[in-house]
Amino acid sequence: MRWLKDGGRGRAFNLGTGEGRSVLEMVATAQHVLTRNTPMDMEIVGRRAGDPPRLVADPRAAQAAFHWKPTRSDPDTLIRTAAAFEQAHAAKAEV
Repeated sequence: MRWLKDGGRGRAFNLGTGEGRSVLEMVATAQHVLTRNTPMDMEIVGRRAGDPPRLVADPRAAQAAFHWKPTRSDPDTLIRTAAAFEQAHAAKAEV
């Protein structure tokens, strides 16, 4: 908000680490972290037309504008904190 208040233009900023991970890596991490003992049902297929081979969020613009740096980068922590957030908000939604 300070960025906009100080005259910064509204725009998108990537808040990533600059490191990429594959979907399969993240699925394997989720299964491990969430202690799923049964494999997830999935079908592995080729990329769709137009899908890039790799997507990586480049955080340089956010670092320059806000002096922002990622504080979490390992997949275990990312999955664990995302799951905790979802559980906390699901519990609030039920109330």
